Amino acid sequence: MPALYIVLEHEIPGFDTYVNGHTLSRMERQLATVAERCAVQPLMEFFSTNAAEVADLLGVEETGDLEIPEEQWYPPAEGLRTVQALLREVENSPEIADAKADLLEFEGVLQQAQEKGIRWHLAVDA
Repeated sequence: MPALYIVLEHEIPGFDTYVNGHTLSRMERQLATVAERCAVQPLMEFFSTNAAEVADLLGVEETGDLEIPEEQWYPPAEGLRTVQALLREVENSPEIADAKADLLEFEGVLQQAQEKGIRWHLAVDA
């Protein structure tokens, strides 16, 4: 089962960024609907990757002629705005209630990134 997870531009020594993320992946459509209703960016708008990750995902050495957009990095405050809006809606939106634990973990990682001034992006583990 795929999982959504956070990639930081630089590691934070001694800080584990692991988040289960399976529920967020499974509920991505519902979360996007709620995010749009809250007027914040859906989580998948923070997705980015690089050519090496695409090649790994495809199980090839190189991406060949595929045009892979440059890897993008986002300020943690932007992700926090989305995650915190979704967390506020969890109680009122039963369709995303199961995502609460993963959202809380995302919030913790993004708060650490913000404190350290480290940008991030979302990735998908297939």
